[in-house]
Amino acid sequence: MLGYLYQITLPNNEYYIGSTICMETREKQHRLNSKTFQAKLYKSIRENGGEFEMVLLYDYECENETELKIEERKLYDALLPSLNTLRPYTTKTERRLEGCLYQKQYAQENAEEIREYRKKRRESGVENTNRIARRNANKNKNK
Repeated sequence: MLGYLYQITLPNNEYYIGSTICMETREKQHRLNSKTFQAKLYKSIRENGGEFEMVLLYDYECENETELKIEERKLYDALLPSLNTLRPYTTKTERRLEGCLYQKQYAQENAEEIREYRKKRRESGVENTNRIARRNANKNKNK
């Protein structure tokens, strides 16, 4: 299968990296999406008068779309485009690590609210009720 890696460049020199198996269709999708979608790329296109240039960087022979996305990820890592919202390809380990980092950051930023929430739950007896329900469920499971 033949895939294509491309770059969208805006008049302000910001750019986006993408991949596709059909350049014409993908360009039409970007033009249509730029009218209403709220992604960073499309907002920037609207802010720059709706114009952009989509250029083929190179062809890539691959077995499937996953291989194409992996190649796109290599290009993304090398160029660090400013308009891509997400990395093109992430491994399970990367997704798991990002989830943990997000949870840790959220916990740090909202520590006081979390403490208050837990305190209210303890005071209302919800924690006790949950513990009793779990203990009863475990007893019934063993029967």
